Amino acid sequence: MEDGITREKYRVAHWDNIKFTMITLMVIGHFTDSVIQYSDVCKSIFIFIYAYHMPVLLFISGLFYKRTKYVEKTLYYISGGFAIKIFLSIIWRITSSTTSFFLLGDSELPWFFFVLAIYQILMYLLRDVNKRYLFVATVILACFVGYDESIGDFLYLSRIIVFFPFYLLGNIITQEKVNQTIKRFYRILLPCAVLIIVSWFYLSFFKLDTVYIFRHLFTGRNPFSDDVIKYGPLARLLCYFITFITGASVIVLIPQKRIPFITALGAHTENVYFWHWGIYVLMHRFFHINNLFMGSFAEKVCFMIIPILMSIVLCYLDIFRYPLHIIRKMCFKDNQELFVTDKH
Repeated sequence: MEDGITREKYRVAHWDNIKFTMITLMVIGHFTDSVIQYSDVCKSIFIFIYAYHMPVLLFISGLFYKRTKYVEKTLYYISGGFAIKIFLSIIWRITSSTTSFFLLGDSELPWFFFVLAIYQILMYLLRDVNKRYLFVATVILACFVGYDESIGDFLYLSRIIVFFPFYLLGNIITQEKVNQTIKRFYRILLPCAVLIIVSWFYLSFFKLDTVYIFRHLFTGRNPFSDDVIKYGPLARLLCYFITFITGASVIVLIPQKRIPFITALGAHTENVYFWHWGIYVLMHRFFHINNLFMGSFAEKVCFMIIPILMSIVLCYLDIFRYPLHIIRKMCFKDNQELFVTDKH
């Protein structure tokens, strides 16, 4: 889910590996959220994943941002966002005889595409502004925006503000700096990354009551809750810190070399984003897959395997590249692929 224009043969294995891992974690997070009221384990899985998975994807998008064809890219993201809205509205109509469609904002999946569209515009308009100053300013703004309850899902304002520092950080840090830092300090970074991930896992699963109050902050779309409102800016800074160290650890831990089969899937993570929730809703409506989670341990494991298999299938099968492929062709006359990367 990066910006830029290139043909698909120009990819970077490391970032494709990360993209597939993050998008799979996203699907797992959505599955667990659907049964979260029945299990503290699901709460633990959810907050463990949500601390970093979308910020990492936005960081990668910022990392590959290029000013070229920003109008076409903005149009593509807006069109893709509305395509998801329409698709989900049809699914809701099929499964519940009601239609859910909000033109200027919602709490569901389209937000990511619309946020990327806004970031394209912002990066162009702010192209001459000192990016490091802008990063500090946006962090400060995000630390206080939670006090304004009017800023939420409308126009995706809350997520635009809260997640912009990660996108901007990706734009400030180059691929070369990331690669050089990992290679140069790998022996130090690797154990630190393992320790950080293990520590966050421990907090998420064994100190759930302590960290779960920050759930609404990790989603990026909510004002400060009553639990944290007295120290809201500090809570946001703490969540930013957790996201930064866990996200950086994930980047260090995921292999930089090609992983057979997996790396190729990372080039098509948009397909997972577009299709997975609609397919889950259909599966739940007609096959009651949530009942698996209510069963034996083996059935619970099967329930958690489904999102992994879904991610693989949606990335692998060409048929799921539509309709985003058609939208892309309409937005870019030269039929070049979105998402710039370097050669493997």
